[in-house]
Amino acid sequence: MAAGGRHPRPRRRLRRWPTGVGLVPIRPVQGAHALTEDITTSRCRSAVRRLMDSRDIPAFNVVLHYGSPNIGGPWAQEATG
Repeated sequence: MAAGGRHPRPRRRLRRWPTGVGLVPIRPVQGAHALTEDITTSRCRSAVRRLMDSRDIPAFNVVLHYGSPNIGGPWAQEATG
């Protein structure tokens, strides 16, 4: 038994499947999958769900959001190429 009288949880091996979603295509990243979709649409949600189902991924461990050019300012000023 661990400190505090609690049983430690068994460790599960996590499968890594980095996935990105964006309006503009990006250069390929080895070991990752990129979707060119508008994340606010049901089409995007369906594409993500199909990807998860095809890899037998029940959930993502981390969701990282870098911000939206539509919120921060004009896309042409914020986009990098």
